[in-house]
Amino acid sequence: MQVVLATYGTTGDIQPLLGLTMELARRGHATKFGAPPDFAERVRRMGLDFVPLGPPMDPRERREVYDRASRTADVVEHIRRTLPLAIRDTPQMVEELASACAGADVLISLPYQLAGRIVHELRHIPLVSVHLSPFGGYSRRFAAESARLINELRACYGLGGLKDPLGIDGSSPMLALYGVSPAVFLRPRHWPEHHRMAGFFFLDEEWTPDPALEQFIAAGEPPVVISFGSMLHESPELLTEIVLGAIERAGKRAVIQKGWTGLGSQTNRDDIHVAGFVPHHWLFPRAACVVHHGGAGTTAATLRAGVPSVIVPHMLDQFIWATLLKERGCATDVPLGEMTAESLASAIEMALDPNCRSAAAAFSGRISQENGASTAADLIEEVFERTVRTECSTAFSNRDCVTEVQEPFR
Repeated sequence: MQVVLATYGTTGDIQPLLGLTMELARRGHATKFGAPPDFAERVRRMGLDFVPLGPPMDPRERREVYDRASRTADVVEHIRRTLPLAIRDTPQMVEELASACAGADVLISLPYQLAGRIVHELRHIPLVSVHLSPFGGYSRRFAAESARLINELRACYGLGGLKDPLGIDGSSPMLALYGVSPAVFLRPRHWPEHHRMAGFFFLDEEWTPDPALEQFIAAGEPPVVISFGSMLHESPELLTEIVLGAIERAGKRAVIQKGWTGLGSQTNRDDIHVAGFVPHHWLFPRAACVVHHGGAGTTAATLRAGVPSVIVPHMLDQFIWATLLKERGCATDVPLGEMTAESLASAIEMALDPNCRSAAAAFSGRISQENGASTAADLIEEVFERTVRTECSTAFSNRDCVTEVQEPFR
């Protein structure tokens, strides 16, 4: 099977799809991974065929746009402020993705990679959609605003409008995969049969930790980990000041991941270790709790590690993940706009409560037994084989069934 996978966004949108790509490659399928060119080195280092989609990201532009978006909890404002970036770059991505799909048997794409649905419709390539959260289009207002923005783009390609392009209309009519654990989110009864929950997609990379990080963690009680991932902030210095104040008030040691925003870059304290990239599967099990933004991938990693969360939601589904984990007793939350050193310290102390730690630990065993990427690969293979059988049966009835070996995927 020859597969093209396409994504768009930040590390949280790349990492899970890489986990699925590695599983498909391990099974002997030919894969191409399409993403912003900023991720080329990372993908190629894993031995995968990389296809750059769109121009490189402009850090200054993204910092400004995403900082403005995170100042409100209104998801409609989030999409209104961030989606124009993707729409602007989509024509280039459509051209590049269409070229990459020459000879492909299936295209796997996230709804937020707008080129995926467009190329599927223009080239009639079978589409599998991947959804990293199960929350759909959020609201009618959200669907209407995203449709207003996206349908103008689709019209340029002669394609009809969609009522909910980032929700139900962004799903594949063949197979819609949800990279979410059924231990955390129950499958809604109203979902169509071809909408399948596979479990979280994890990418467990081989990684050698910095000796200084290992020594810091071994030198005392498990630290609080601060990890805002790919979130960008107008003033990393102010955010660092709040975080340091909270850690001091809570009386804890901490590992601060710089992330895209450069958190903690100027910090020099014995009770703080500032780190760059550290895989979640290595770091989080060594934490007392994790303060994070509530991205789907980071949330999944805390649940698998069995450690409580303090979620500081910035935008979109992060608010829903915060609510979901609070309802299950394994997290506390502080909205970004309301976060102070005092409120963050209080949330950390609540997360370290034995009841919260016990609730978080209960998820670890269940999620560790799942293999979302493997389950997803099984479902993709099943639907591909079913499609091939149907096509071959139809062709055979017309005496046109061809069984020659295909040309190599180029």
